[in-house]
Amino acid sequence: MAGYGADVDLDAIRAWWAVRCLLAIRWLVDNGFDAFMPGAEVDVLRSLV
Repeated sequence: MAGYGADVDLDAIRAWWAVRCLLAIRWLVDNGFDAFMPGAEVDVLRSLV
């Protein structure tokens, strides 16, 4: 968070990443990719919990 100051809202950043991952999962599935592979978007979402 260096450079952003002390008042960074970590919950807002986590929420943004969650939405981004959910949208990416939909795109991956719609385009024939496996979003559940190790290291893919589902792993990223699970790491946020």
